[in-house]
Amino acid sequence: MNEIQELLDDLYLVGQPIMLCSHTNVVDGYEILLRSKKLCAFPEQTFLWFIETEERNSILMAYYFKEISKLTASHHNTKLALNLHPKQLQHPSTWKFLDRISLMKGNVSIELTEHYCEFDPIQGANALQTYISNLNSKGFSLAMDDIGSGQNNFELILYMKTSCCVSWTVG
Repeated sequence: MNEIQELLDDLYLVGQPIMLCSHTNVVDGYEILLRSKKLCAFPEQTFLWFIETEERNSILMAYYFKEISKLTASHHNTKLALNLHPKQLQHPSTWKFLDRISLMKGNVSIELTEHYCEFDPIQGANALQTYISNLNSKGFSLAMDDIGSGQNNFELILYMKTSCCVSWTVG
């Protein structure tokens, strides 16, 4: 077995309940989190290694597609929130993945994680805003993960709300 397959075999997805604040004990959906069998936690180093290059990100996106397809097939009325690292938005394979799951967009929303990401200077300072607008134009519901940490600060939220005509769910 090759190294990449061993890494993939160690991964699994879990669903963390998203509770409605206005109701007691009402689950509105599940945030999909990547976990490692060996670590029993988020495999940060492995994840960052996968998203470092287009080729490896493509492999990870294929894994996500397979697993999310299984989840939506067995829980077709359940809302799922999928975390994406901002760096993943730079990879064409992420956009291909999003095109592939676009039929599920009624059940799948995108949560942009708080991680900082250095965008290519050629793309300019508005790269993240452009990516977010593209996600919105594809019809996905968007959420910003962990507001107040990393790059997901209130300044970004206010800018996006006033400049991009994007409706937000703050998660």
